[in-house]
Amino acid sequence: MKLDNLIWAEHWKKGLVFVFCIILLVLFIPYVGGITNYLFYLRVPVIFGAILLAFPLLSVTVLASMFRNLFVQAYWQQVALILISVMFAATAVILTFDSILQNAATRFSLQAESIAIPFAVKVLCALILSASNVWALHKYSKNCDKALVGIGVGAVTGIVLMLLMLTMYEAQLFLQWIEAFVLMLVENQAGYVGADDRLLSTHANLVVFSVLGFIIYCPFGVLFKPWKRAKQIQIPAILYLNMIMTFSCLVFAGLTFYFDLYHIPVFFGFLVVSAFSYKFFNVDHYYEITPHTNQSAASVPADFASILNKRLAHQQAGKSMVVVCCSGGGIQAGAWAAQVLTGLQKEAELGASFCRAISLVSSVSGGSVGSLFYLDQYDKGTLPLNQQPLEQDPVAQAVFNGATTDVLNAVGWGLAYPDLMRFFGLPWLPPKMMDRGTVIEEDWKSSLHSDDPDKAPTFSNWRHKITQGLLPIPLFNATLVESGKRFIISPVSFFHADNRECEDFSSAYSGFDVSAVSAARLSATFPYVSPVSKNISFKNVPDYHVADGGFFDNYGVFSSLEWIKNHVQPLKKAKQLDVENILFIEIHAFAEAEDTSPKDISGWKTALAGPIAVLLNARGATQVARNNMEVEVVKGELEEDGINLQQVVITFPSMPSPYDANKDYIPPLSWKLSEQEKQVVKNAWKKVQALPDENNPIKEIKHLWTKWNAK
Repeated sequence: MKLDNLIWAEHWKKGLVFVFCIILLVLFIPYVGGITNYLFYLRVPVIFGAILLAFPLLSVTVLASMFRNLFVQAYWQQVALILISVMFAATAVILTFDSILQNAATRFSLQAESIAIPFAVKVLCALILSASNVWALHKYSKNCDKALVGIGVGAVTGIVLMLLMLTMYEAQLFLQWIEAFVLMLVENQAGYVGADDRLLSTHANLVVFSVLGFIIYCPFGVLFKPWKRAKQIQIPAILYLNMIMTFSCLVFAGLTFYFDLYHIPVFFGFLVVSAFSYKFFNVDHYYEITPHTNQSAASVPADFASILNKRLAHQQAGKSMVVVCCSGGGIQAGAWAAQVLTGLQKEAELGASFCRAISLVSSVSGGSVGSLFYLDQYDKGTLPLNQQPLEQDPVAQAVFNGATTDVLNAVGWGLAYPDLMRFFGLPWLPPKMMDRGTVIEEDWKSSLHSDDPDKAPTFSNWRHKITQGLLPIPLFNATLVESGKRFIISPVSFFHADNRECEDFSSAYSGFDVSAVSAARLSATFPYVSPVSKNISFKNVPDYHVADGGFFDNYGVFSSLEWIKNHVQPLKKAKQLDVENILFIEIHAFAEAEDTSPKDISGWKTALAGPIAVLLNARGATQVARNNMEVEVVKGELEEDGINLQQVVITFPSMPSPYDANKDYIPPLSWKLSEQEKQVVKNAWKKVQALPDENNPIKEIKHLWTKWNAK
């Protein structure tokens, strides 16, 4: 049988069903002509209603890794607030839908009668729009203290408020209060006034509804600034998103109802105004650098011979050095890096001597957050762990808790307040140094060894410790937007005369200091969650825009190998550094893909999203293959100079989902880990410890460390 016949035999039934559906649609259209006349003018509430209904469903299914933790809450009060905000947003959608449906025929001279939605139908529609949020919260907040209480309180309160607002809307209570003001703006235009030249009540009540929402919106912005929050219950990020949807629906519905008569494209016009305000007011996102008060503290090309000899002074001749590479991958990468680094020191065969031998920590994106909190706890050259098990050690847990700090709510606040004002053409309202990036930094600072933001570590602080051999050299990898080059952010200068393929913070900004928290944030500029930022402008100082380091190398390997070749190998040749062994440890935050068999993916999906999917999937695989090849090349070159480099990769293992034991754990890509997911990370470390000898990276490290006698 020919191939064409096989295809026809397989798909003829599906083809008949498709044709039947088309015929039904064609026959049905004439009977819904009254509604279709309104569809264009109803596009705003329809779009926002669809988002309100579909977003929770997508967040716990196909987009779970990105958005599911928006619905994971620790307290029942948070659950209740989310449901109240959802019902408020649903009410806004229904009221704008009803107002347009009642008044569009008059305003746009439609060949259709005005349609008024019955009160009971409005209530039912609002409840339907809110239902998916209830399901998502119930699914992912089961371990929340009194989650069902939160759902019950939120649902009852939300329904009462929704009924109250809909009742006031129906009763035309605010017509006299608002009539003069609105008529002054619309000048008795059709669709706004009735036959008696009075303002239509639907518009008056929508204005009052908007004012009420604004009255609620303002105090939230003042009371729940991330750096003002201390230890009280945080406002969930999803609540801020519901606020944004509520006001966007009200604003754009009002604008389209007015300007559609004149065929003015509101959405395009809004983007033009927003872009113009960004250009006119020179709007951008910034990170802070400060001039050194003592220019002698300014960075110069690092004396790596002195730094490394002091760092390895506890060892005898024939020293062994440890280089660590922490991969990117959001908060999952930060958690795994923290767990691995503290866990390795807890191994009896490694201990403090292993920690003192760590000379360089090259990190990317989320791994940079883990390395930030790891290095922040260093004291006198090592991590001051006690003899207790890992999960009972206060310092180890401080590192882990810092690396898993929930900053998702801070991102929500930043989006709903300073960044929303900028996008809506009001960039002069928020302070220049206030956006979702800076509030992320404030959250991280509160989890440092010193929770006083003014005492957060800076590069000048760290540089002093590095030159004394008391701290490994941190290397935060980032990417420059303007050129696509690597941007090495470190307290010491990596300047090399032959290297024109990257930029070096300490060389380009030699007279300036920066917070270590800012450096980690720049390396972890997760797309759209944290904004691409540039430094505050100073005369004769470059102001590059800095993006996530994962765009170039998501594993931190390239920069580490480059440092070894450009700085360690020459010192060995010159007999300025007596190092014989380099333990090259890579920490990978995600399990390796084991199943490479073909998957049943529809042709429509591959046609639409196939190029994007292969780009994303190939990116990781390509970088790993390239890095492994480069490690082998450098290893061969080092052997010629008497340096033995051994590569060990510690990969996050495949784990069961904490929400469904029959499914694999898919780590979140957001900046929030639930308590269940934190436990998965801790259990993953135990699983790695228990691997068979031939596949156990921890045992391999211990074997090498004992063999090298690197105590």
